[in-house]
Amino acid sequence: MLQYADDTLIILQGELEQIICLKNILSSFSSFSGLHINFDKSTFIPLNIPPPIAVEMASTLGCPISSFPQPYLGLPLTATKIRISDLQPLLNRFDNYFAGWRGHLLSQGGREVLVNAVQSNFPIYSMCSILLPKGAIDIIDAKRRAFLWTGDKKCSGAACKAPWDLVLLPKSKGGLGIKDLHVQNKCLLQKFLLKLHEPPTAPWQMWFSNKYGWSSSSNLGDVHSSDTAVWLGILDGLPDFRHFTSVQVGDGAYTSFWHDHWLGGATLMHSFPALYSHSRQSNISVAKAISGDSLSLSLHPRLTAAATAELNSLAALISDVRLSPNRRDVRHMRGLPSTAFSSAISYSLSFSHLDDDVFAPSIWHNAAPSRCRSFLWLVHHHKIKHQCSSSRAQG
Repeated sequence: MLQYADDTLIILQGELEQIICLKNILSSFSSFSGLHINFDKSTFIPLNIPPPIAVEMASTLGCPISSFPQPYLGLPLTATKIRISDLQPLLNRFDNYFAGWRGHLLSQGGREVLVNAVQSNFPIYSMCSILLPKGAIDIIDAKRRAFLWTGDKKCSGAACKAPWDLVLLPKSKGGLGIKDLHVQNKCLLQKFLLKLHEPPTAPWQMWFSNKYGWSSSSNLGDVHSSDTAVWLGILDGLPDFRHFTSVQVGDGAYTSFWHDHWLGGATLMHSFPALYSHSRQSNISVAKAISGDSLSLSLHPRLTAAATAELNSLAALISDVRLSPNRRDVRHMRGLPSTAFSSAISYSLSFSHLDDDVFAPSIWHNAAPSRCRSFLWLVHHHKIKHQCSSSRAQG
């Protein structure tokens, strides 16, 4: 049972006896508490149950039969891939919320502020839980782009003064600083990955730990046929999460020996590729890999000459490593030992491979009005159309 506020999700085996038992429990609860359950507003969702039996079970419970996706806490609850139509309520709320805006009365600088402060933050609640389909973000981007350039709900390509890819870059990289929702969505979901690299306390963490944890045969990044689209969306950000974070090893229980940055400047997977290719358990933790003063890596027999040489180099490298059984691993942003993981910093690091725009400080770090700075940005990128007229003197 999962319960939040007045929404209760009850999961049970698909048997008529279970339904009868649940009905009796709910009836007893109503009789002594005085709280009556509205079965007409409740739904019954059968999974892999023959239709005749499902009809009988729904009739016994008194609920109408429904199917996924189901709205739960404002999000579509489904075991299959989330479609754009499943997010139509979000898109409708977006349109209704901004229907009364009069963007054409604002300068471009004013519209930039509203796009970033309001429109870009509108889908954050959904992006914190699920990876939105590309089509859904494209629809929101079309609305943000139209408001930015014209102040209306729609605009043609001719009305766009700069490419959208350039607009989405941070200001330090030469962009306009409008949030890239695709990148932000992945960075927000990395919060779940952070919790999966910590000692489990919640039931869902314990379930994931048993299936994908360090003691299982599965790697955290492996894909299974039973994995849901929501989980696959979270896994999509795992490479970036490990690339942007480093670990100060304590007991080594929640640090990946091969994939995390914990020893040296690079991961051991990249530093010792030949040896890594012989690993039979790539999901091994530092605590399990380092047993006293020796290595226990669960390698395939008959190592190649290159793998043997790398094994000797690795053994020499970790000879000075000492684990602290009473101290937990501490994960922080890579290159920032005193900074804990942050989705905002992860978003900034997503653009670190791009060169800085040396002219950006001159545009944005001044006391000029926002409309003047926006105009200067357009001039800097040669996005202002020039109209020249000439006259010929006649004698």
